[in-house]
Amino acid sequence: MYFKEELTMPTTKASIMNHLNRNFARLKPVGIREFDAQASAVPGIVKLTLGEPDFNVPDAMKEAAIDSINNNDSHYAPAVGTSALRTAIADFLQDRYQLGYDPNGEIAVTIGATEGIYAALSALINPGDEVLVATPTFPLYMAVTTMLGGQPVEINTSDHGFVLTPAQLKETIAAHPHAKALILNYPSNPTGVTYSAQQVEELAAAVKDTNLVVIADEIYSELVYDGQHTSIA
Repeated sequence: MYFKEELTMPTTKASIMNHLNRNFARLKPVGIREFDAQASAVPGIVKLTLGEPDFNVPDAMKEAAIDSINNNDSHYAPAVGTSALRTAIADFLQDRYQLGYDPNGEIAVTIGATEGIYAALSALINPGDEVLVATPTFPLYMAVTTMLGGQPVEINTSDHGFVLTPAQLKETIAAHPHAKALILNYPSNPTGVTYSAQQVEELAAAVKDTNLVVIADEIYSELVYDGQHTSIA
């Protein structure tokens, strides 16, 4: 089927711009892509800019994708992901982090962490809602919050070794008692800092008696080489 939107006014550039989401005007420029482009132009450089591996997709994964196409496994999947994939994710979480999640009601598959972050925040935020974000951090959290009409509340951790302390968190909660969510990213992008089990437990205790929803972006948990990653879940 083909759908056509009828515009009720002249389709000039200015008129189209007036139809855009005004929240986009609140977004701050993100320099990481520009910096990456400049760094990529330096011959022989080892890039530590974007969060992607420096090796190609393993052959086994390539072959699995090709096999799926050849077997016509290329139709719409369930909105939350296939049962086999959700079960595999549940098994991974149980095996690696001793977390018990029901694959049939508590796990949803997204196209990467970016979609997951957007989906989580869009399910929570109403215009004007505040979201607490420990910084410095991945700028996407602030951008998505702003796009959805929310207000990011940045908690600068620079004076505490780039780690959010319970005292900082409690002080911020007291100053923003109606905040909707807290976003934690650890191991951190871009600082590389992570949290010990004790630090995670202390943060969990600080939010235990609040209504804050904790969104934990632990995408780099497999890159912890000194000690054990502890999920706040």
